[in-house]
Amino acid sequence: MTTAPLAPLSTGAASPAGAAGEARPRHARWCLLLGAAAACLGFLAIELWQLDGGLGWPLDDSWIHLQFARNLAAGRGLAYNGGELVTGSTAPLWTALLALLAYLPGSPLAWAQLAGALLYVASIDATWRLARELDLAPALAALASGLTLGTGWMVWSALSGMEIPLFVLLSAWGMVLHLRERAADLADPRAAPTPAAPVAPLAPLAPAAPAGG
Repeated sequence: MTTAPLAPLSTGAASPAGAAGEARPRHARWCLLLGAAAACLGFLAIELWQLDGGLGWPLDDSWIHLQFARNLAAGRGLAYNGGELVTGSTAPLWTALLALLAYLPGSPLAWAQLAGALLYVASIDATWRLARELDLAPALAALASGLTLGTGWMVWSALSGMEIPLFVLLSAWGMVLHLRERAADLADPRAAPTPAAPVAPLAPLAPAAPAGG
Protein backbone atom coordinates (compact mmCIF):
# COMPACT_ATOMS: atom_id res chain seq x y z
CA MET A 1 0.00 0.00 0.00
CA THR A 2 1.32 3.41 -0.91
CA THR A 3 0.80 6.55 1.04
CA ALA A 4 0.57 10.03 -0.33
CA PRO A 5 3.55 12.23 0.49
CA LEU A 6 3.03 14.76 3.19
CA ALA A 7 2.44 18.28 1.96
CA PRO A 8 5.35 20.56 2.83
CA LEU A 9 4.73 23.09 5.52
CA SER A 10 4.34 26.62 4.28
CA THR A 11 7.36 28.73 5.12
CA GLY A 12 5.37 31.94 4.89
CA ALA A 13 2.90 31.10 7.62
CA ALA A 14 3.80 32.54 10.99
CA SER A 15 3.32 30.45 14.07
CA PRO A 16 1.00 31.74 16.80
CA ALA A 17 3.96 32.04 19.15
CA GLY A 18 5.88 34.10 16.57
CA ALA A 19 2.91 36.37 15.93
CA ALA A 20 2.50 36.92 19.66
CA GLY A 21 6.19 37.69 19.96
CA GLU A 22 5.93 40.34 17.24
CA ALA A 23 2.83 41.87 18.83
CA ARG A 24 4.42 42.36 22.24
CA PRO A 25 6.94 45.00 21.12
CA ARG A 26 4.18 46.91 19.31
CA HIS A 27 2.05 46.85 22.46
CA ALA A 28 4.99 48.04 24.55
CA ARG A 29 5.64 50.87 22.11
CA TRP A 30 2.04 52.05 22.20
CA CYS A 31 2.02 51.85 25.99
CA LEU A 32 5.09 54.10 26.06
CA LEU A 33 3.43 56.63 23.76
CA LEU A 34 0.28 56.62 25.88
CA GLY A 35 2.44 57.00 28.97
CA ALA A 36 4.13 60.05 27.45
CA ALA A 37 0.75 61.60 26.66
CA ALA A 38 -0.42 60.86 30.21
CA ALA A 39 2.70 62.52 31.64
CA CYS A 40 1.96 65.68 29.66
CA LEU A 41 -1.67 65.69 30.78
CA GLY A 42 -0.60 65.23 34.40
CA PHE A 43 1.88 68.09 34.18
CA LEU A 44 -0.77 70.28 32.53
CA ALA A 45 -3.27 69.47 35.28
CA ILE A 46 -0.77 70.57 37.94
CA GLU A 47 -0.04 73.74 36.00
CA LEU A 48 -3.75 74.60 35.68
CA TRP A 49 -4.24 73.94 39.39
CA GLN A 50 -1.32 76.16 40.43
CA LEU A 51 -2.28 78.98 38.04
CA ASP A 52 -6.00 78.90 38.88
CA GLY A 53 -6.98 77.56 35.49
CA GLY A 54 -4.58 79.68 33.45
CA LEU A 55 -1.65 78.80 31.24
CA GLY A 56 1.88 80.04 31.72
CA TRP A 57 5.50 79.47 30.89
CA PRO A 58 8.37 79.12 33.36
CA LEU A 59 11.09 81.02 31.47
CA ASP A 60 11.52 84.46 29.94
CA ASP A 61 12.99 82.79 26.86
CA SER A 62 9.63 81.21 26.04
CA TRP A 63 7.93 84.59 25.94
CA ILE A 64 10.78 86.00 23.84
CA HIS A 65 10.27 83.22 21.29
CA LEU A 66 6.56 84.03 21.22
CA GLN A 67 7.16 87.75 20.73
CA PHE A 68 9.48 87.07 17.80
CA ALA A 69 6.90 84.66 16.38
CA ARG A 70 4.09 87.22 16.64
CA ASN A 71 6.08 89.83 14.72
CA LEU A 72 7.14 87.26 12.14
CA ALA A 73 3.53 86.16 11.62
CA ALA A 74 2.44 89.80 11.29
CA GLY A 75 4.96 90.39 8.50
CA ARG A 76 7.31 92.52 10.59
CA GLY A 77 10.22 90.13 10.20
CA LEU A 78 12.36 88.42 12.79
CA ALA A 79 12.09 91.25 15.28
CA TYR A 80 11.37 91.64 18.97
CA ASN A 81 10.08 95.18 18.46
CA GLY A 82 8.21 95.68 15.22
CA GLY A 83 10.43 97.01 12.45
CA GLU A 84 13.70 96.46 14.36
CA LEU A 85 15.30 93.35 12.85
CA VAL A 86 17.66 91.71 15.32
CA THR A 87 19.40 88.36 15.72
CA GLY A 88 17.96 87.76 19.15
CA SER A 89 16.11 84.54 18.35
CA THR A 90 18.31 81.66 19.49
CA ALA A 91 16.05 79.06 17.80
CA PRO A 92 14.76 80.47 14.48
CA LEU A 93 13.20 77.18 13.41
CA TRP A 94 11.12 76.99 16.59
CA THR A 95 10.22 80.66 16.19
CA ALA A 96 9.02 79.94 12.63
CA LEU A 97 6.87 77.06 13.91
CA LEU A 98 5.34 79.33 16.56
CA ALA A 99 4.67 81.92 13.85
CA LEU A 100 2.66 79.35 11.89
CA LEU A 101 0.70 78.46 15.03
CA ALA A 102 -0.08 82.16 15.52
CA TYR A 103 -2.47 81.96 12.55
CA LEU A 104 -4.65 79.46 14.39
CA PRO A 105 -7.60 80.71 16.46
CA GLY A 106 -7.36 80.63 20.21
CA SER A 107 -4.52 81.05 22.67
CA PRO A 108 -1.00 80.89 21.18
CA LEU A 109 0.19 79.50 24.51
CA ALA A 110 -2.18 76.56 24.22
CA TRP A 111 -1.12 75.80 20.65
CA ALA A 112 2.56 76.03 21.56
CA GLN A 113 2.08 73.67 24.50
CA LEU A 114 0.14 71.23 22.33
CA ALA A 115 2.93 71.32 19.74
CA GLY A 116 5.53 70.74 22.46
CA ALA A 117 3.57 67.80 23.87
CA LEU A 118 3.21 66.19 20.43
CA LEU A 119 6.92 66.65 19.76
CA TYR A 120 7.73 65.11 23.14
CA VAL A 121 5.58 62.05 22.39
CA ALA A 122 7.19 61.80 18.95
CA SER A 123 10.64 61.92 20.58
CA ILE A 124 9.74 58.87 22.67
CA ASP A 125 8.88 57.03 19.46
CA ALA A 126 12.13 58.26 17.87
CA THR A 127 14.07 56.91 20.86
CA TRP A 128 12.46 53.51 20.30
CA ARG A 129 13.34 53.59 16.60
CA LEU A 130 16.92 54.64 17.35
CA ALA A 131 17.35 51.78 19.82
CA ARG A 132 16.03 49.29 17.28
CA GLU A 133 18.33 50.70 14.57
CA LEU A 134 21.19 49.99 16.99
CA ASP A 135 20.01 46.35 17.05
CA LEU A 136 18.90 46.52 20.66
CA ALA A 137 16.34 43.96 21.75
CA PRO A 138 12.73 45.20 22.10
CA ALA A 139 13.05 45.04 25.89
CA LEU A 140 16.11 47.31 25.83
CA ALA A 141 14.44 49.62 23.32
CA ALA A 142 11.48 49.88 25.69
CA LEU A 143 13.87 50.60 28.57
CA ALA A 144 15.57 53.40 26.63
CA SER A 145 12.22 54.91 25.67
CA GLY A 146 10.97 54.55 29.24
CA LEU A 147 14.02 56.36 30.62
CA THR A 148 13.44 59.18 28.14
CA LEU A 149 9.78 59.28 29.08
CA GLY A 150 10.59 59.40 32.79
CA THR A 151 13.15 62.19 32.55
CA GLY A 152 11.55 65.03 34.46
CA TRP A 153 13.02 67.90 32.47
CA MET A 154 11.77 66.32 29.25
CA VAL A 155 8.18 66.41 30.49
CA TRP A 156 8.74 69.93 31.80
CA SER A 157 10.17 71.08 28.48
CA ALA A 158 7.18 69.70 26.57
CA LEU A 159 4.95 72.41 28.02
CA SER A 160 7.60 75.08 28.57
CA GLY A 161 7.28 76.88 25.23
CA MET A 162 10.93 76.11 24.49
CA GLU A 163 12.47 74.36 21.49
CA ILE A 164 13.83 71.40 23.49
CA PRO A 165 11.32 68.72 22.31
CA LEU A 166 11.85 69.69 18.66
CA PHE A 167 15.62 69.57 19.12
CA VAL A 168 15.48 66.13 20.76
CA LEU A 169 13.18 64.79 18.04
CA LEU A 170 15.36 66.03 15.18
CA SER A 171 18.51 64.80 16.93
CA ALA A 172 17.11 61.29 17.39
CA TRP A 173 15.78 61.10 13.84
CA GLY A 174 19.07 62.42 12.50
CA MET A 175 20.86 59.50 14.14
CA VAL A 176 18.23 57.05 12.87
CA LEU A 177 18.69 58.27 9.29
CA HIS A 178 22.46 58.22 9.63
CA LEU A 179 22.40 54.58 10.77
CA ARG A 180 20.10 53.63 7.90
CA GLU A 181 22.31 55.39 5.37
CA ARG A 182 25.42 53.72 6.78
CA ALA A 183 23.76 50.31 6.60
CA ALA A 184 22.79 50.98 2.97
CA ASP A 185 26.35 52.02 2.14
CA LEU A 186 27.78 48.86 3.73
CA ALA A 187 25.26 46.69 1.89
CA ASP A 188 26.29 48.15 -1.48
CA PRO A 189 29.81 49.64 -1.31
CA ARG A 190 29.70 50.47 -5.03
CA ALA A 191 26.79 52.85 -4.57
CA ALA A 192 27.44 56.56 -4.40
CA PRO A 193 28.01 57.71 -0.81
CA THR A 194 24.96 59.25 0.79
CA PRO A 195 25.22 62.80 2.11
CA ALA A 196 25.63 63.05 5.87
CA ALA A 197 23.12 65.84 6.39
CA PRO A 198 20.18 64.43 8.39
CA VAL A 199 20.85 66.80 11.28
CA ALA A 200 21.22 69.95 9.18
CA PRO A 201 17.86 71.34 10.45
CA LEU A 202 19.44 71.55 13.92
CA ALA A 203 21.49 74.57 12.85
CA PRO A 204 18.55 77.02 12.61
CA LEU A 205 16.95 75.36 15.61
CA ALA A 206 19.85 75.88 18.01
CA PRO A 207 22.92 77.62 16.57
CA ALA A 208 25.16 76.12 19.24
CA ALA A 209 24.28 72.57 18.18
CA PRO A 210 26.65 70.72 15.85
CA ALA A 211 25.13 70.07 12.43
CA GLY A 212 26.47 67.63 9.91
CA GLY A 213 29.65 65.62 10.20
